[in-house]
Amino acid sequence: MLLRYLKLIEGRVSGFGGDPGKILPSPTGNVPGHELPPGPRGPRDGRKGYTGKVIDLLYDRFGDFEGFTLLTEEGHEHWFRGREPEVEELIRRA
Repeated sequence: MLLRYLKLIEGRVSGFGGDPGKILPSPTGNVPGHELPPGPRGPRDGRKGYTGKVIDLLYDRFGDFEGFTLLTEEGHEHWFRGREPEVEELIRRA
């Protein structure tokens, strides 16, 4: 199964004009030459922005979506509230 997945990724890289043989393995998933520039990330209009991984979907006692927990790259957990079905769908896919 893993070999089939690797062939799929190899085909995608080739399809975008890249050479899959030149991409070295990375334990962190970083691609050389595609690092994010240093500095703050997120909105520039005064709001806070967070980058991380969704680690928990939260539901109330009736099973309705209530929010999610995000683990940031710095190791901090942030809880976000949002009951909209569109937010739940987006977070599920994330």
